[in-house]
Amino acid sequence: MGRSMTGCVWVRLTLVLLMAAWPSLGGAGTLPRERALCPVPTASIGQSEFLSTEGHVPDAIQGLAANLAFAVGHHDLHGVAEAEGALGNAYALAHAYDVALPYLEKSADDATRGGFGRVAAVSNVDLGNVYLAEGRLEDAGLRYREAEKSARRLNEPGLVGLVEANQARLLLRQSHEDAALAKLTDIRDAAARAVPVLSSVRTLVTAGRLAEQTADIGGDVRFRALAQSLLTLASTQADAAADPRAKALALGYLGALSESAGDHARAETLTSEALFAAQAAGASDLLYRWDWQLGSILAAEGDLDGAIVALRRAVAAVESIRDDIPVEYHEGQSSYLATIGGLYRQLADLLLQRAHAKGEETNTGPLLIEARSTLETMKIGELKDYFRDECLAKAESRTRDIDAVATRTAVLYPVILRDRLELLVFVADGPHEIVVPVASADLIKTVKSFRGLLEKRTTRQYLLPGRQLYAWLVAPLLPVLRGEKIDTIVWIPDGVLRTVPLAALPDGSKFVIDEFAVATAPGLSLVDPKPIGTQKAGGTLLAGMSLASQGFPALPSVRREIGAITKVRQGTVLLDADFRVDSMDHAMSSAPYDVVHIASHGVFDHDPAKSFILAYDGKLTLGRLEQAVKQSGQADASLELLVLSACQTAVGDDRAALGLAGVAIKAGARSAMASLWFISDKAAAQLVVNFYRELQVPGTSKAQALQRAQIALKADPRFRHPAYWSPFLLIGNWL
Repeated sequence: MGRSMTGCVWVRLTLVLLMAAWPSLGGAGTLPRERALCPVPTASIGQSEFLSTEGHVPDAIQGLAANLAFAVGHHDLHGVAEAEGALGNAYALAHAYDVALPYLEKSADDATRGGFGRVAAVSNVDLGNVYLAEGRLEDAGLRYREAEKSARRLNEPGLVGLVEANQARLLLRQSHEDAALAKLTDIRDAAARAVPVLSSVRTLVTAGRLAEQTADIGGDVRFRALAQSLLTLASTQADAAADPRAKALALGYLGALSESAGDHARAETLTSEALFAAQAAGASDLLYRWDWQLGSILAAEGDLDGAIVALRRAVAAVESIRDDIPVEYHEGQSSYLATIGGLYRQLADLLLQRAHAKGEETNTGPLLIEARSTLETMKIGELKDYFRDECLAKAESRTRDIDAVATRTAVLYPVILRDRLELLVFVADGPHEIVVPVASADLIKTVKSFRGLLEKRTTRQYLLPGRQLYAWLVAPLLPVLRGEKIDTIVWIPDGVLRTVPLAALPDGSKFVIDEFAVATAPGLSLVDPKPIGTQKAGGTLLAGMSLASQGFPALPSVRREIGAITKVRQGTVLLDADFRVDSMDHAMSSAPYDVVHIASHGVFDHDPAKSFILAYDGKLTLGRLEQAVKQSGQADASLELLVLSACQTAVGDDRAALGLAGVAIKAGARSAMASLWFISDKAAAQLVVNFYRELQVPGTSKAQALQRAQIALKADPRFRHPAYWSPFLLIGNWL
């Protein structure tokens, strides 16, 4: 039998201030918990918390859950309360607050009833941190007060200090700056009088980071001076406490203080020292922080080459710990992208600046390709975060070098930067870089105006912003495109550019689509360029909803659309009452299909959980569609083409448009065709039928088939306005 946790030798282990270690994720730190290292079948609580310390939160959660089960099985009340609190805190570090709260609340209650004062103090302050993160300020204050009572009864200065640091954070949220300043000063003075130990040093780091952030936001010189003294003391005491991680944090934050003050030389020295300390601590989660900071400092000093080297290291460090970074979602937006995405964009920016500075002196191709690769990594991260899973792993594994198959095709990679727009164009003779001097704010404003006006079918007001976008995005490319006899543009839109169809940009009386076929891709590395029909042909599955349902209007042309398609492509038909969620599963598992065509309302939201396709008996989510494709047994071969002929995204919502761009990948298809907004079902039916007819013509690519179908629809006087023909996008494989 295993021994009770309370019968083991206790050690002092402090959870790392993980909230402070990850940028902009909030939190003034977590409290130290005593942990017993016992011979249990899995990692001990102390070992599991060490995993949290090093940023391995998923592993920590797994180990702590096993420890909780062990404590329950051995009727160890103290161990149960400890494990509940540790597990709740690990979930809180992962920003899974809804899961964390029940564990922390039960831990605090169990510890209070059992008389386990230290556990009660720790769990109460962890609860306060979660409440504060959720904006429940009164509840946070109540928990902090309970924690303070327990900490003072125990007479543990380190514990008292960490409670005070969190109380100071609450006071700042309540705009009580003087009271917060007093608490942080008390922490510094108490630590200066005490013998340095690991917990008190990390308390100093937490307090110093809080003061530094407050000074950076509000410009209060009092907090700046206090941050300087807190972090300097932490750096000194970290040596005495033999805590290189705290040393790395303190030095790094001191470097940030110097950087914000404009003292770049001092900032560079401190940040380099922080990097050395992080390496000594084996803290891979801190290496990217300080390399990123060092890169920014060197760039401000004009050392582009040094900055690029530092940022390259930072990106490599992030990629090595990508799956361990705690991610929080708020209205579909990922905290990972909001914080870490800037690193990739900054490196790409500097690489492009370096290429531009080299000019004609040398071959800039490698720099341009590296910039593209850096942005590719970010775009893959965007999609993974949007879908909240690793759905791209298979897609990434089956892709090929796009440049090797781009005959008469140009890959257009626009990069929106604060002070300019960079157009990266990849054609047969190599990459080209074109700099357009337009600020991101002006570009974004024009894009939103164009998208809003484009949907208004009774006006031509879209022409003014549309022509401006053409002048920025297309006109500078024409010498290259025409010189290389390009007929197809593969468009990799950035940010807000995802919300508008490139094909609809006007130049005088003509549009982009009149000269070029256009395909859209979320990223180059996510495309598997291969003509349809190169493998053994499968069938076609046609599903549709013509009836009004669940608040959506009827689509009377859907019946005619599916009937017309069956004359071009024979297949299985699921219409109206036959188009159910489970019938899609059954149909996909019964036979292999090359093409799946769904004519029904579809909504793409900034939150992927709210994105769906309307079926007769409910909503077919993208996850369910992916599951159906996998059940078909053709996941390795991949569905060739998925067509959604009546979907829509919100105006200006580039998050929702990101979901539309990733639909082919999520569904396990090489290509998808879908619309950015809902159009007349008569127009949609005419366009998609013509698309299938054109696709039957030998030598015609999917991009060219869509181009011809759009031009044909545009020639119809009823559907001349681009609101009818332009929203359809070909996504992914264009061949």
